[in-house]
Amino acid sequence: MIMLMYCSMATPAVAGAVALLWSAVPSLERNIEKTREIFEKSAEHQTSNLCNSPQPTPNNVYGYGTINVIKAYELAKSLGY
Repeated sequence: MIMLMYCSMATPAVAGAVALLWSAVPSLERNIEKTREIFEKSAEHQTSNLCNSPQPTPNNVYGYGTINVIKAYELAKSLGY
């Protein structure tokens, strides 16, 4: 049996971004829900209708877009974290 696994190269980038954000804003550490919300709101949105994406953003090509750690940090601080 041959198993094919597809791994996104975004995974290590997202893990690194989370580590940076949690290092800069320790009160967010292990708060997955709020961390995700902050990254989704601060992402540089990239629209696409490719790959049967039902809406422009989030979509099946770029997800919520490109991570912007500085914007995520600024948003977290503005929210009181």
